[in-house]
Amino acid sequence: GSWNTEAIELTASWVWDTPLDGENFRDGFRLASAVAVPEPSTWVIGAAGLAYGGFSMFRRRRAR
Repeated sequence: GSWNTEAIELTASWVWDTPLDGENFRDGFRLASAVAVPEPSTWVIGAAGLAYGGFSMFRRRRAR
């Protein structure tokens, strides 16, 4: 979609009949990632969980 695209034009079945030799602000392509990228907070929570697990194992080992 472009800056003035209507909702009906965002469906996969919508066809815009622009001549191939014509210029149009609606023509183009998008780049999309097939893999979802986690948010930074997810990385922080994961790292904190690993650190806590490592610390717990270290503390349990020293208690023996």
